Amino acid sequence: MAALGLSIAASTTDRFLGDLPIALWVQSFATPRLDQVAETLAEAGRTLPNLLILLAFSVGLATRRLRREGLWLFLTVTASFLLGLAIKALVARPRPDHIDLRILFDETTKSFPSGHALYTTALCAALFYLATVHMTASLGKRLIQGILLILPVALGGARIYLGVHWPSDILGSVVIGIFLVGLAALVFLPPTGSLPAQGKSDDSVKESR
Repeated sequence: MAALGLSIAASTTDRFLGDLPIALWVQSFATPRLDQVAETLAEAGRTLPNLLILLAFSVGLATRRLRREGLWLFLTVTASFLLGLAIKALVARPRPDHIDLRILFDETTKSFPSGHALYTTALCAALFYLATVHMTASLGKRLIQGILLILPVALGGARIYLGVHWPSDILGSVVIGIFLVGLAALVFLPPTGSLPAQGKSDDSVKESR
């Protein structure tokens, strides 16, 4: 409901009440070095690098005999990309153009949701779920989960910093991405209590019965 509500609200106004002051606050930290960091994060969040990362993780899961999870990861994150395009077309919110904002990139697509933030959120949320279910408790697991939590926040902040999205665009992207991953896990993956041991395929579980 939150995802739908934000999308409907974004279609009625170019920006929400707190968008401009938050964006100006983020940009108040601007330095040439931060410009470079933000631009690097933005480039890393584009379609091709993310597609390569998605393929690598999906194939990696399949080779560890987690074929269903690998397919689920690929289809869910791909769906987030397509869903983002559809919502952009329906909401049709213009990009930030306020006179007080620094706009470092020229973007031609619509603003809500952020494709970068939505795709990255979906990828990181899906990997976070898989790490939670399939990795044993360890410092490495907590480190991976921490990185997966930080990445969408960092990329979303970079998009605001660059002046190409309002904060509400990023918030909507995160909410939509988490909702999509949660729904896909609920529908297509088995309950966590019935999952096979790590590394066992569905076929190997059947053979052991």
